[in-house]
Amino acid sequence: MNNFFNNLRNFLQIERDQSALFQFCDVAIRTSIDLAKQGHDGELREHNALLNYHFIDSFIKLVVLLLKAFEFNKQEFMSKILEFIRVKLDADYQQ
Repeated sequence: MNNFFNNLRNFLQIERDQSALFQFCDVAIRTSIDLAKQGHDGELREHNALLNYHFIDSFIKLVVLLLKAFEFNKQEFMSKILEFIRVKLDADYQQ
């Protein structure tokens, strides 16, 4: 597991600049919410009935692990995460 986080840290260059981490999380949020709304066949679920929360749960677990594994401004990180979630949900509501 440490190897995974070391590779992630090097790839995203978390200590130097969090913008790549924020982009990564923005894509992960949009993807996990979109996948939660799809059935096994890839079709959208009618009125979001019986959402598959597995993807959202996995993303939240990743956020918790990132918060524990890295030293960065955690308040700013969580603020960005919640902002990305708000934007995605707002866009979905507008559709």
